Amino acid sequence: MPSLTPSPSTVATRYTTVAIVLHWLIGALLLFEVGLGLRMEGAHGAARFASFQLHKSIGITILLLVALRLVWRWRNTPPPLVHSGWERALAGGVHILFYGLLLVIPFSGWLIVSSSRIVVPTLLYGAVPWPHLPGLDTLPAAARDNWNAVGKFAHHNGVYLIYALFALHLAGVVKHQFVDRDGDLARMAPGIAPGVWRDPRLIGIVVIAILAVGLGLQWLPITGTVVSSQVVASPAVTSPLSSNLVTDPKKDVPAPIDEDATPIIGNTSSAEKASTSPNWKIAPGSTLRFTTNWSGDAIVGSFSNFDGNISFDPDHLDTAHVEIRIPLNSASTGDAQRDETLKSSEWFAASTFGTAVFKADRFRKAGRGYVASGSLTLKGKTLPITLPFTLTINGDKAAMQGTATVDRTAYKIGEGEYAGTSEIPASVGVTVNVHAIRGD
Repeated sequence: MPSLTPSPSTVATRYTTVAIVLHWLIGALLLFEVGLGLRMEGAHGAARFASFQLHKSIGITILLLVALRLVWRWRNTPPPLVHSGWERALAGGVHILFYGLLLVIPFSGWLIVSSSRIVVPTLLYGAVPWPHLPGLDTLPAAARDNWNAVGKFAHHNGVYLIYALFALHLAGVVKHQFVDRDGDLARMAPGIAPGVWRDPRLIGIVVIAILAVGLGLQWLPITGTVVSSQVVASPAVTSPLSSNLVTDPKKDVPAPIDEDATPIIGNTSSAEKASTSPNWKIAPGSTLRFTTNWSGDAIVGSFSNFDGNISFDPDHLDTAHVEIRIPLNSASTGDAQRDETLKSSEWFAASTFGTAVFKADRFRKAGRGYVASGSLTLKGKTLPITLPFTLTINGDKAAMQGTATVDRTAYKIGEGEYAGTSEIPASVGVTVNVHAIRGD
């Protein structure tokens, strides 16, 4: 009768290829997270936000990879430990704690995000939606805060504990590789010669580890269009909505009204002058942009697919009327996760207030340009606004450029931790460039 005990020739002497790949991939991602975490502590504004989003993405990736590693380990018996006595017990304990922490730390981070009062959607790597933990959004605020505190405690303390485990694990690897020379490392890195410092595989592991931490420390997020400080320099706000600027069409940045500029109305026939407020249709190529900064980092965004009704004749300003409708869920800043956050209740509350509306029915000449006086309805609140603009009409085509300044705090755009103005100023520049075609 054959023995049920595996013979030395059938016992695995190394881990499977899948286990090896998962081990080193998880290790590299973990080291990158270490560097990224340190970078996050010194980052501010948009850079901190983008770093945090990547930190979440990698954390969820580690959680999934560790779960896969455990399933694989369950289905594929790993090689026996080469240790004995207290070392065997210590190694086993370290392995168990490692697996536990590699599940607890990312899961607790997921819990923190899911129970936060500030709703920040998670898009893995800016592309794949990842849900919050179910049930937390229906809990009372106090209960959510308690779960958030639990998550923070587990996450922060788990990180320190895994640092200690990593140091202990590394010390064990060094002992077995260079003191005991028992080939323990070769089970996870096949081909490494015990006791050899200059082994190419060992050097490669060290280099990759250093690069992983270094890339995390030096990671520079792409936070959207980078513009000069002139773009985001907002004028002093004397009322909730005010502006004394128009747009320089050559630079698409705010510029003072030039009283001595070349006339902006041209090629207007007598028939056009005789008509009363013809209707204009917004044409492709029109843009509506907003500019601000986050801890000194320039943020440039835009709204797409805005439409409206325009009735305007420069010779009949008393009959002019404009109504522009802006879909808030079309806000784009070049960062998918930040754009999702802008839709949340703390910002535009796009699911509740889907559209912002600008209306103006009072117009006056201002030097070589015009000023439209009306209102802006945003997030359920309507406030007065003035919009200086320039205009060029050529036959059945028209182009206008205007710039206003909006006080976001007056509309509660950015609540909770974003309500302050130390990192994100209250003043937000709005630049409108409309191309229009005369309608019927």
